[in-house]
Amino acid sequence: MNTNIEAPLLTVETSKGFSEEEWDGIGFHLVFALIGFVLFFFHEGPVGMLAFAYLAAYNVSTAVFALRRGHRYWMQIWSYVLPLSGMLLVSTLFLVNEFSSLVFSDTQFPEVGHVPLFMALAWTMPLFLIVSTGRRIGYYQSDMATHLWVGVVSALVFAVIAVIFSHLPIWSAQDVLMAGPVAAYSLCAQVVLGVAAYAGWNLTRKAGFFYRAGSLLSVVLAYLGALALFYFLFEGALVSGVA
Repeated sequence: MNTNIEAPLLTVETSKGFSEEEWDGIGFHLVFALIGFVLFFFHEGPVGMLAFAYLAAYNVSTAVFALRRGHRYWMQIWSYVLPLSGMLLVSTLFLVNEFSSLVFSDTQFPEVGHVPLFMALAWTMPLFLIVSTGRRIGYYQSDMATHLWVGVVSALVFAVIAVIFSHLPIWSAQDVLMAGPVAAYSLCAQVVLGVAAYAGWNLTRKAGFFYRAGSLLSVVLAYLGALALFYFLFEGALVSGVA
């Protein structure tokens, strides 16, 4: 029997279909996806301030909506992925300044190490979706199967993001093996990130501050290690072998 979710949460409602909380999540993110499409694809010029406003609005709206609707798991997941998103700014700095595999356009927004600061909020939405989906899958699957499915969901989410952002003047990959608009090494590492984020949240969702902080740090380190490993495999070993 799966131990991901406590028995009291396996209600008749969740066992037969989506709960009210989950339907709210689907509707909420569809609305924000539509808003993002309208804002970014019809905007001309630098997008820095627009990106910051959109990401900040998403995070504030998530918290407010969760509190007003009484969705405690929304708050639990959001309060985990928000600081994680800020910490993942380190990984973006790593890609830009160490590997030179990622380049940002001039977004006319404050930067640190050639990375716009709004990127500190950019991971919240995809990680919220991944962790929430993992929680849902955990109702029915074993721990092992849940983590495998979370990996699949992570690959889909981050691949879609790569396709969307390939049409926006924010960042671009350079000098790396690509599968269409998707950097192969990055997608593999992002699968590790999604699984690690779900596992970290799942293991520490009732833990104290220091356990959660340690969990967040572990997720970031796992992602950095995965980036380095897959960059070496795809851009070092494989490219050298082909050459």
